Amino acid sequence: NESHAETIYDAAFEAMLEKGWSWIRVVSEFESETSFKRILKIKGFVNDFAVYCDPTAQEPTRRDMDWGFITEDIPRGEYASRYPKSRAISLTHMHGVGDGGTEWLTSGSIRVAEYYYADYETETLISLVDGTGRWKSELEDYEGIYLDKLTREPVPVALDDDGRIVTRQGRRRKIKWCIINAVEILEGNDDRTGGRDMQASWIPLVMVEGRRRWIDGKCRLSGMVRHAREPQRIYNYLVSQFVEAVALSPKAPFVVAWGQIEDFKPIWDALNQKNFPYLPYKPMTVDMQPVPAPQRQTLEPAVQAVGAGIVQFDNIIKAAFNIYDSALGKRGSQESGKSMLIGKSQSESANMNWIDNLSRSIQHCGEVILDMIPSRYDAQRGINIVRPDNEREEVLINEIFQTENGEDEIRRDMARGKYSCTVTAGLTNQTKREASLQNMFGLMEADPGLFRIIGDLVLSQMDWEGADRIGERLKRALPPEFQEEGEGPQITPQVQQQ
Repeated sequence: NESHAETIYDAAFEAMLEKGWSWIRVVSEFESETSFKRILKIKGFVNDFAVYCDPTAQEPTRRDMDWGFITEDIPRGEYASRYPKSRAISLTHMHGVGDGGTEWLTSGSIRVAEYYYADYETETLISLVDGTGRWKSELEDYEGIYLDKLTREPVPVALDDDGRIVTRQGRRRKIKWCIINAVEILEGNDDRTGGRDMQASWIPLVMVEGRRRWIDGKCRLSGMVRHAREPQRIYNYLVSQFVEAVALSPKAPFVVAWGQIEDFKPIWDALNQKNFPYLPYKPMTVDMQPVPAPQRQTLEPAVQAVGAGIVQFDNIIKAAFNIYDSALGKRGSQESGKSMLIGKSQSESANMNWIDNLSRSIQHCGEVILDMIPSRYDAQRGINIVRPDNEREEVLINEIFQTENGEDEIRRDMARGKYSCTVTAGLTNQTKREASLQNMFGLMEADPGLFRIIGDLVLSQMDWEGADRIGERLKRALPPEFQEEGEGPQITPQVQQQ
């Protein structure tokens, strides 16, 4: 909600449909200019071509990438104020950096890049009794008991038959971050010799992938419009041809006999500019021979074939997208509303792969956030959460309180536990409520007396002001057999607090 992620997802989805891929990212930033508290936000990219990814990554979301760049061209004045000690300010050209050196440094701007990379270290892994493992550097040996350095809780380690701790050597993956230009590290670790440890398991860049095809041993990504480009070009050409044929077709001329309109020439000359109530003419020629009235020589421009072609290629474009008239709300002469819904459902099913790709990326974005939450939300503070009914609530996380034994404990500890993430693409809460209301109204139409029993449930699905209060009154007025059972004995404050 704070990131307006829905807008970011929509923009990334549209960009993926256009060119076959797009990017979203998770960033960690301070809550405000004067705050020391960090928050996580979801952001998109104005230019997806500014993101460079490890080409060996195979996952659709590129979660297995080992490095990634985000480039930005900064005007020299802004660059000087942002990085006053940078060596690149005094440079006018660079040699030996590579063929692309001129792109990094121009007369008007200097290119910088956010550089994410994975650093692998060999470290001892300690086995726990549940079969999982923890890195030795994350634990502290306190008189033979291993404690979690972050939560200070004891960790049950596994022992072999000889009473020794079960360990093995493993490669630990650490994600580093820095900002560089072509010649130096601008931001990174304390001495600017490398990247800063992000305390994350993945690089926080997430690709939204389109349709993947392997051609000649190379991965090719395409969007939804790829196979509709050629019929769209022909469609555009035919429409232009149609307009040109109609616009350039001459006015249909009159066929007249010699001497029929000489006396009325001003009227006939202005015939294509003005509307006259009548057109006078002589019924005889100059030789006084009787002739019929003047008639137009009809010239029909050749647009019939062009119009048929437009209709044909319009259908070809729809076939390329798997979206037909019924899915666009157009009803045929013999088509019922139910048939339209079936056609719309078929189009949605045919294009579900695109929605699935977006859902897969949103899910990995959630996994990145869950992985980074313990290290960013690590102090006691209040945060706003949003309930499924869009009601906001402020809660206190990492709250330290004393138990009855006088020991300090943490309520809503963000560093405790491991969580997973799942994404369901489908109806929004608002759409679900509308569908529920429609079904309820259908039941009450069949049995009008049903409102006396389910009226409170109907009102609960409405979001206009006062609906909840009316629903509560209807609920209290229900007959005893429809009243919900009580909540049982009162819970003591101590139990409720636990």
